[in-house]
Amino acid sequence: MKIQRFFDQIEMIGRHFDYIFLDMGAGATKSSMQFITAANEIFVVTTPEPTSITDAYAMVKYIHLNDKNVPIHLIVNRAESGQEAKETQVNFRRVTVQFLKKDLTSLGYIPYDARVTKSVKAQKPFLLLYPQTKASRSMMQMATTYLGLEDASPTKFGHFLKKMKLLIKK
Repeated sequence: MKIQRFFDQIEMIGRHFDYIFLDMGAGATKSSMQFITAANEIFVVTTPEPTSITDAYAMVKYIHLNDKNVPIHLIVNRAESGQEAKETQVNFRRVTVQFLKKDLTSLGYIPYDARVTKSVKAQKPFLLLYPQTKASRSMMQMATTYLGLEDASPTKFGHFLKKMKLLIKK
């Protein structure tokens, strides 16, 4: 059975890594929503563009309606400047607090950099291909910020698997 093999593989990976990130990409499907609602923590990535912000807000709202206690972290991608990223974060968080009574943790932003696009085309992580760029330094800073959070704990992985198995069996 494919699903059992998937769980076996995830459990095997979980024994070797402290953190496992699942990139669900843009757009929500039934399957992606099962993964998202099973997660111990959520990283919402948006750009400063209105359509991206609207989609990100809809996702945060859905997540919050399903689990009010799951920590949600906000990352702004492809920001033209630090000021644009900060304004996006402040405005987004203000709206989530006002309408959902949910505050998010802002982890930082990734500045727009054409070399990120080049690394995607080369199918290599931009952190490895271009380690000295502002985008790479920003990514490292966000990881440092995240790891410095008191509630950042990799010990909940088994809880994720249990929730995910229950959601898939529904």
